[in-house]
Amino acid sequence: FKVHRLMVPDSCQSSALIRKPSLHLWRPFVQKRTVFVGFLAVATAGLLCMALSFGEQGSGSNVIGHASSSLIAMRRSALTSLHGGPMGSLQRMGEMGVEVRNGPCRSWVRSRVGVGAAEKAVLGGSELENIRDTAMEAARMAGTLIRERIGADVIETKLNSMDLLTEVDGKCQEIVENVVQSAYPSHSFLGEESVAPGAEASAQALKEAREKNEWLWIVDPIDGTTNFASGIPLVGTIIAVAYKGEPVVGVIYDAFNDEMFHAIKGKGAYVNDQPIHVSDAPDISKSVIFTGSPPNPRAISPVLRSITSLMPRARTIRMLGTAAHMLAYVAAGRASVYFEADLNAWDSAAGVLLVREAGGRVTDLEGKEWDLSTRPILATNAKVHEDMLGELKKTGSTGLDPIAEEDDEKPVFGVNVNLYVKPERRDDFIACIQNNQKGTLGTEPLALDYTWGESTNDPNTFFFQERYKGREGFEAHQKTPHFAKWEEFVATDPFTKPPEVMLFEAEA
Repeated sequence: FKVHRLMVPDSCQSSALIRKPSLHLWRPFVQKRTVFVGFLAVATAGLLCMALSFGEQGSGSNVIGHASSSLIAMRRSALTSLHGGPMGSLQRMGEMGVEVRNGPCRSWVRSRVGVGAAEKAVLGGSELENIRDTAMEAARMAGTLIRERIGADVIETKLNSMDLLTEVDGKCQEIVENVVQSAYPSHSFLGEESVAPGAEASAQALKEAREKNEWLWIVDPIDGTTNFASGIPLVGTIIAVAYKGEPVVGVIYDAFNDEMFHAIKGKGAYVNDQPIHVSDAPDISKSVIFTGSPPNPRAISPVLRSITSLMPRARTIRMLGTAAHMLAYVAAGRASVYFEADLNAWDSAAGVLLVREAGGRVTDLEGKEWDLSTRPILATNAKVHEDMLGELKKTGSTGLDPIAEEDDEKPVFGVNVNLYVKPERRDDFIACIQNNQKGTLGTEPLALDYTWGESTNDPNTFFFQERYKGREGFEAHQKTPHFAKWEEFVATDPFTKPPEVMLFEAEA
C-alpha cells in the first residue's frame, strides 16, 4: 500500500509534509512481512481515528488534522518498535524516506540519515534506483514550491533582459541540494543558481565539480524561469546524475501537470510509471520541431535562419520556453526534433539521457556525439537526424554566429573612469559594478575587456576601464539592461565628487 500526503498541524503552528511514494512493503513479502503488517495496522488505525473524529466533531474541518496527528503518533511508535530505540531527531523517519517541512524556520528539510543500507532494505532497489528515487523526491519537493509561487517577481537579470531570475529559483535549488547532500554527502553538486552567467563560467564550474567526485548531480531548479515569472504553467525541474562524466540518471518534473519523466541508463525512459518511446515520424514533413529563444545574441540568428528554412518543410515549429519540456517531449514521442545552439549542461543532461533511453539520438549541431561539455544540441527520434544535420549545415546554423571579421579591423574604443564612492554606499557600488561587468562580458559580442579595482592608497576610490571593438560597441553597451541599472545607481548620488571620465581610441 502507499502512505499518501497528510498535512499535519504541529506544536509550532506549522505543518509537516509526510510523503513516501510507492512504498512497496510487500516486495519481497517474506523479508518484509513484519513491516507490512505493522504499517497495515497503522493505516487501519488511522482510518478508525478519522471515523471517530468525524463522529465526535460532526464536521470535516478538523477531521483530517485530528486523524493525521493520531496516525503520525502511531507511525512513530511503529517505527520505533521496528528499528529500535527512540526516534531522536527524526533519524529513523529519515531512514524510511520521510520528508518534513518545519514551519518556524520556513525551510524544507529531508532527514535521510543512514540512507545507504536502510534505503536499500526498504526500497529493495539498486543503487541507481535509489539515486533516481532521491532525485524524483527532490524534484517533487521543489515542484510544490513552484506551484505555490508561480508568477513570482523577477529580482534581477543575468545575461541580459531575456535571462531572468526570481527568488524562487534559489530556494528551489536549496531544497534540491539539501535532499541530495543529506542522502549522498560525498557526491558533487552543480546547480545553475550557483554559477555566474556565461559559457566560460559554466565550463569552469563543470570542470571543477567533475574533479571533486566521480558522482555529479547537475541541477536546474526552475527551467523556464520566464514562463514561471509570467504566470505560464510550463516549467520544469531538471536533475541529472553523472558518473565519471556520463549521465546515468535523468529526472525532469513538470509540477503543473504532475508528469515525472525519468530514466536510468540501460533501463529505458518513463513518464510516471509508463514507458515512453520517440516518435515514428519518418521525415521532417511529418515532424513537430522544437527550438529555443536563446538569451545569447549570437545564438538567435542561427535559430531564426533555421526556422525560415524548416518552416515550409516541417509539420510545425514550436518554442516552449523550457528545454526540459522540449527534450522530455521528444523522448515521449510528442515531437520529433529539438535543436538549439547554446545550452548549459544543467539544461540538457537529464533530457539527453531520456531521449537516448527512449530510442532517440543526440549530437551537437555538426553530428558529433553529445557529452557534458557540449553546448549546441540536436535531439531527434533518430530517423530524421541526418536530414536535420543537413538542413542546419545548409543554413550555417551549426553553432553560435562568429563575431564579424570586419569588427577585428575597427579601432579599439575605450573608457577610463575614476570614482569616489561614499563609504556607506560601498557595498551597493560593488554589487552594481559586478552586475555591469557580468552583463558586458557575458552578452556583448563587441566587448573586449571590462576591468575594475580599488586604489591601494585611497579607500573607496575605484577605477574601471572598458574596451570595445569600435565606438559602435560602446554605443551598444549603453543600450543594455545592465548599463541601465548602472545609470539608476549613479542617479542615487553615491559619490563624494563627480566621476572623472576619459574616452580613448587605440589601434586594433
